[in-house]
Amino acid sequence: MTTFLVAHLEAHGLRVTNAEGSGSNLLCECFNGHGARTPCLSIRKSDGAFKCFSCNVKGRDWKVLVAALGGQLPDAEAPDPFAILKAQQDNSIEVVSKISLPWGTEPWGRQHYRGLSAGFLRRLDARRWYDDKSRCDRILFPITQQSDPDEEPALMGWVARRLDQNQETKYRNAPGMKSTQILYPLDFVRQYLRGDTVVLVEGPMDALRLCHFRIPALAIMGTNNWRPQKRGILVRLGITRCIICTDGDVAGIRCRYETLEPALQDRFDVEHFHPPDGEDPGSMDRRLCLELRDLVQRR
Repeated sequence: MTTFLVAHLEAHGLRVTNAEGSGSNLLCECFNGHGARTPCLSIRKSDGAFKCFSCNVKGRDWKVLVAALGGQLPDAEAPDPFAILKAQQDNSIEVVSKISLPWGTEPWGRQHYRGLSAGFLRRLDARRWYDDKSRCDRILFPITQQSDPDEEPALMGWVARRLDQNQETKYRNAPGMKSTQILYPLDFVRQYLRGDTVVLVEGPMDALRLCHFRIPALAIMGTNNWRPQKRGILVRLGITRCIICTDGDVAGIRCRYETLEPALQDRFDVEHFHPPDGEDPGSMDRRLCLELRDLVQRR
């Protein structure tokens, strides 16, 4: 049970400090966005009952904890303690699948891409990759993310867009990539676009276009991939104000008002910027991008 709990807590970006200890409880940072330096969420190893000594959030068992983490796992995947114990005894349990770049990638080079300058692409470590499966060239963006200020950024995955006009399998993502853990490009925004405001968008290309205009934008990696731990990442980044700029379609509008606004409004100053109907931030013209930048800079 302990191994299962630790694996899934860390998969949600919550660092466990006493995973190897013999005590009856685990201790980690809270999924409500505090305790990164002084972990305050205590979880009982035997049944998953938990309590935060800072915000007093609590629950009685593993199912409640799963729901608090975003309800990612269905009941059918709840842990079987006997099976886990046997796997540990056999020393055959694999906790984390390793993410790596596909074979054959190479540095992007000196060309611009869809309005993104060559220098900007180099700072993102963009790659060129021939995708044998789809038989096409792609531009590939590695997704690294620093979960703790004292740790090196880890490769969380990658997203690759085909370079020709064929719309079949336009995007490919890294196998095993957990989009529920990612805000992209977090490390770029932390390094180059520091401030107390971020713009939240849906997709990586939306975020990159806005970042090219020096707008601190982070992709939530799809309308279904928001989880409470992402709010914690924003808190640790020093963010106090979020501007929501999801797509101007039905799914984007629903995500804006039913998911993001309720999740953020009790912790951040929340504002909205609306792309034209049917458009997304990545397709907004220069005038609208500059309007959004002015809004970011206005305090």
